[in-house]
Amino acid sequence: MAEGLDWLPEDGVALTRADLERIFMNLRALIAGTGQVDPNRSFAVDIAIAITHAIERERGNE
Repeated sequence: MAEGLDWLPEDGVALTRADLERIFMNLRALIAGTGQVDPNRSFAVDIAIAITHAIERERGNE
């Protein structure tokens, strides 16, 4: 599944608040522009959830 993603750093990356704001704003736009059963909508939601979980881990709220 992660084929071609071996370039990703093992320890992850640091995103600024501005980075996160941009990502979430774009995800909201994608979600708003898709229908309830559109697969792209579920991908966007999954991305948002993964980022939210990462933020929670960073804060120690795992």
